[in-house]
Amino acid sequence: MKFIQLIKERMKADDYELGLQTIITTHSSHIVSECDFDDIRFLKKQGSSSVAKNFNELEKIYGDNEQTFKFVKQYLTLNRSELFFADKAIFIEGDTERLLLPAMMKKVDTNQSTDIPLLSQNISIIEVGNYAHLFGKLISFLGIKALIITDIDSAKMIEKESKKGKKYEVPHRSDPTEGTVTTNSSLITFLGTNDFNKIKSMNSNKKTLRFSQKNSVDRYLINQNGNFRIAYQIEENGNQASSFEDAFIHLNKDFLKANSDRFQQGLKNRKKLEEDLSPYKLAEECIDKKSAFATEILLLSDSNFSEWKTPGYIEEGLRWLQVQ
Repeated sequence: MKFIQLIKERMKADDYELGLQTIITTHSSHIVSECDFDDIRFLKKQGSSSVAKNFNELEKIYGDNEQTFKFVKQYLTLNRSELFFADKAIFIEGDTERLLLPAMMKKVDTNQSTDIPLLSQNISIIEVGNYAHLFGKLISFLGIKALIITDIDSAKMIEKESKKGKKYEVPHRSDPTEGTVTTNSSLITFLGTNDFNKIKSMNSNKKTLRFSQKNSVDRYLINQNGNFRIAYQIEENGNQASSFEDAFIHLNKDFLKANSDRFQQGLKNRKKLEEDLSPYKLAEECIDKKSAFATEILLLSDSNFSEWKTPGYIEEGLRWLQVQ
């Protein structure tokens, strides 16, 4: 960081008004974070040759959506410039996935005898909340393989009344058995629908996408050879989850019951685990602090994390990402 700062200071000095240019090649995310975004040139191997990309081109791809481009630019510069050097990326929503993902990757590696282990690959893990859709064009621009892990966020439409007395419908978070729409902006953007039943029944091929821009019309195209995949809750053993927490509870209720007294901050209302409640309801009633819940799962695990199962949608996505 100090190196690039000194160069920039010298270039601005009074005795350097000669129109000089400086070229720095680097694999350092710290140096990149100190550079002006518009000055970055991205080199990527393509077959037997390399291609150079100017980040000014990315602004054109985002087109009229200036606010989104500004957000992505600031986010990369301030937080995640290592993405420029990653071979692959995983976009996640929050703390729970961030804390447990390395363990889930190790479980996939343990059960997979082919391909390079996930934990040995150059993968950048990026926490973006419910805003992964803002990075779709960037993923395609960089040309890296990326997995987006998000929640299906089931909701049902309920009637409300405005101050003027007019009635209208709005989505309200609900049990997946009652869900009619998703409120997840990323799924709506990438899959082109908010229909909960359509989204939950999509096969895996339809979740692999690539971005295309033709005649100023942006679209995400289903493509088995696409460079990014969306992973969200799928039906497992007769249960359709809405979030990571209820997906995990459904698969690992016995593990949670056996260790309930050892959870200090992650669980509350532990006795409800003995009741015949849906995983969705148990997630609402029993999980106290999500980050503590994830941390304590790791604390109660053996070195191979064999006591609990990874939700199917995450395992499916990680296996896709593992392949070169």
